[in-house]
Amino acid sequence: MIDSLTLNRTSTRPLAGQLADAFREAITSGAWPAGFRLRSEADLSREYGVARGTLRKALATLVAEERLVQVHGRGTFVRDPEGDAGLAQRLVTMTELLRAAGQQFTTELLGHATTRPGDPHDDPTARRLLQAGAAGILRVHRRLIVEGAPYVLLDNRVRLDQCPGLEAVDLRRVSLFTAIEQTSGRTVTAGRRTFDAVTDAVRAGHLAIEPSAALLHIEQLTTLDNGVPVEYSDVWISGQRLRVTTAVMR
Repeated sequence: MIDSLTLNRTSTRPLAGQLADAFREAITSGAWPAGFRLRSEADLSREYGVARGTLRKALATLVAEERLVQVHGRGTFVRDPEGDAGLAQRLVTMTELLRAAGQQFTTELLGHATTRPGDPHDDPTARRLLQAGAAGILRVHRRLIVEGAPYVLLDNRVRLDQCPGLEAVDLRRVSLFTAIEQTSGRTVTAGRRTFDAVTDAVRAGHLAIEPSAALLHIEQLTTLDNGVPVEYSDVWISGQRLRVTTAVMR
């Protein structure tokens, strides 16, 4: 909601233009910070008393100006021109963050396998955190390429008893959370992230940086709306390529 927004319905300035002006000011003033997720079109149309088509014209104006970005299945976000992603504030995937920042990227699939208790590649830590059953865990290794250079490594493990059919989804093209929600029939609602700085020569090599360079390591456990833990992941990013910003209040 934008405080004290009053549309002048007798003005020669179209309502869509007035809305675009208000949204632009909200972004410029910081009321809508980078990465901010707007409410649904239905909610915004109702709040401002305009037709859905009028609202879409206003949003399209800001998308064309590269102030907003629309991510299919996730919503409309304030674009982050510097790619300074609010990882500490929002439960989103790295691919969603890059799309919200307007970044072009490609996804390389480095590994894709189903593991079960006792398998040679069984991951006891993931199995313990996810409480995986007989269906096992889908383990996916990916690398995201931004502007021709490796940006991030992802090692995701997902419970297949909660997401039947996930192993058939092309995760080079579909966001992991979108795939989880589609196959589970539920919503990803909560998570826990731990950040630390590490050095890892092997993963630094995958990111095409010096073996001794610092990496930002993110450990994440994600749960569905029924409280069931569904995904556990490790993410590694070059410390030179990402800042983590969070708003704080006292």
